Amino acid sequence: MIDPRVARPLSSIGLVVLVGCIDFGSVRVFEPDAAIEVVDAASLSDASALDAAALLPDAAALLPDAAAPCVPGRVDPATAGIEIRIVRFSVETNPLVVNAGEVVVWTNADSMNHRLVSGEPGTPITRGPGAFNTGSLATGRSYAHRFCEPIRLTYYCSAHPSQMRGFVLDIR
Repeated sequence: MIDPRVARPLSSIGLVVLVGCIDFGSVRVFEPDAAIEVVDAASLSDASALDAAALLPDAAALLPDAAAPCVPGRVDPATAGIEIRIVRFSVETNPLVVNAGEVVVWTNADSMNHRLVSGEPGTPITRGPGAFNTGSLATGRSYAHRFCEPIRLTYYCSAHPSQMRGFVLDIR
């Protein structure tokens, strides 16, 4: 008979299953793995529940929120981000350094319409990482863009290219 003072879970996944009290002359005691939860066999309703995979947590649940990919491009201007105000044919923050994944929001606080475009006058960047075009921004209007890849870019106002150019945005 097994001495109840030394009885321990006898399964490698920590289930306690007591089939009977048979004395085979010696008792082998197995220690459960520390990372495995001990489950009372009486609480399991059917044999399929004994599958060890069913007892382990979903691997996706263990991952941080980094599972959501960064999607570059235009986003809702109401999205929280780093604001750049356009004032008197210039931008308030130049150069600007932001982290990859962050949103930059341009708000026109000038009396004229402006259209900010990535690149340089005569050579706009229309595709690829960092490419953006705010469209015509009237006074009080905003444009927001999420940048996902590290890149250094310049941008300018296509409505006023001789006055508003050489602005720098560093995505790290």
